[in-house]
Amino acid sequence: MFTALWLVGIVSIGYSMYRVHTIMSDKKERETDKTGKQIRGMLDYPYDIHNSNLAGDEGLEEIQHRLEQVRTTREYPSTVTMWTQIGISVPLPQALQLVFQFGS
Repeated sequence: MFTALWLVGIVSIGYSMYRVHTIMSDKKERETDKTGKQIRGMLDYPYDIHNSNLAGDEGLEEIQHRLEQVRTTREYPSTVTMWTQIGISVPLPQALQLVFQFGS
């Protein structure tokens, strides 16, 4: 019974981590597309490198900064501490259960 519950816990942790990654990845993609459309809207000829001029460049620097922030945002918010906690909390209960089961 303990092993079954332990496996359910591992699947639960894995699924929640996957969902957070998926949501953040989708949001990052939407924000990148939205910002790219804003920049293309400011260009006279967005697909012609040689003839494209900015219609109004007062907000371009802010938009480019926001785009760079979105592009550099990690899609998975994790730290070394979090991975260490998961690394300890996943095998530790099973190891303790085995010690108590076979040690007694």
